Amino acid sequence: TGSPVESLGNADAIQLHDRALRERAPCEGEILLHPAGTRIYCRFTPIRSRIGPEGTPSRNSTDLEGVLGVFQDVTQLRHLEEVRRDFVLNAAHELKTPLSSILGYSETLLHGAVTDPVNGPHFLERIRANAHRLGRIVDDLLTLGRIESGAWPLEIKSLRLKELVQRILATLRPEIERKKIQIHLDIGSAGVLEADEFAMEQILLNLLDNALKYNREGGK
Repeated sequence: TGSPVESLGNADAIQLHDRALRERAPCEGEILLHPAGTRIYCRFTPIRSRIGPEGTPSRNSTDLEGVLGVFQDVTQLRHLEEVRRDFVLNAAHELKTPLSSILGYSETLLHGAVTDPVNGPHFLERIRANAHRLGRIVDDLLTLGRIESGAWPLEIKSLRLKELVQRILATLRPEIERKKIQIHLDIGSAGVLEADEFAMEQILLNLLDNALKYNREGGK
């Protein structure tokens, strides 16, 4: 029937097992089980016999009873690591765009455009808008950190939705004007809602920011 490790039908696990026997030392590694895609951490440790061939205490360190195998499912752990890695890459990309704009506009101003009556104020406005964008990204990162740590208590209260949306639109006004986006605000019957003000601001800000970011120029 073969050894228990052979029942896994995994060549990498069998190789680790045989290596532990051959080298008489612990061997460990991560294997992938198909077709489920389960990732398993394996550690094989040789078990030395305390009894010799004739029933006397063994003094030969090469006498082995077998190999002890420990298996741990690390599939979810690896998935979380991948999600975190992708998040860091996306966050870095989001931060790089406004930083590049601020650097470019500031260098242009330093080379004389600051005295230009037309372009000077325009470049300063773009720097301000990108600084606000950086601030929103940082706020999102801090918010995510608080959510993950469980340190974000919700404070539920009555909010006037129209006032909340108008305040967010005022924050996004530079981007709205830059892309010449038409805004039509129709709250309907949802005048007041019970929610955490900061959390609702984050939700609406992300939705509207994405709506502007991926809209065409002159859209609505």
